[in-house]
Amino acid sequence: MPPDRPANCFTRTLTGRPALLAPLRSSFRTWLDDHGVPQETIDDLVLACNEACSNAIEHAYDMNDGTIEVAAECSSSVVVMTVRDHGVWRDIPAPGERGRGLDLIRAVVDDLAIDRTPSGTRVTMRRAVETP
Repeated sequence: MPPDRPANCFTRTLTGRPALLAPLRSSFRTWLDDHGVPQETIDDLVLACNEACSNAIEHAYDMNDGTIEVAAECSSSVVVMTVRDHGVWRDIPAPGERGRGLDLIRAVVDDLAIDRTPSGTRVTMRRAVETP
């Protein structure tokens, strides 16, 4: 961790390739565990982060490379996560069981804010936690 980054902050920058989501999930899970976040909450937060990143990959970049920035801060009472892309959001028809990413996120976080601009989309998620 760079010396100028507080220990309670998680940041990653990745390109919009689905293969990079597994390492992101793993490192985010470890970081949350290191901060004493309960396992059930970790599962929910990793799911929400993964869904937000998947949406950026699919809707902002159409599975092409593009930069996705992931950040999280953990306090004794809340985790705030932000996923930001620099693409242009495109609505894509969702056949079958697809198209439920935002519904999944809403189900596992306390607050979800989506800010879509011509220069990208920022998804901010908040979840209360009880840490020891």
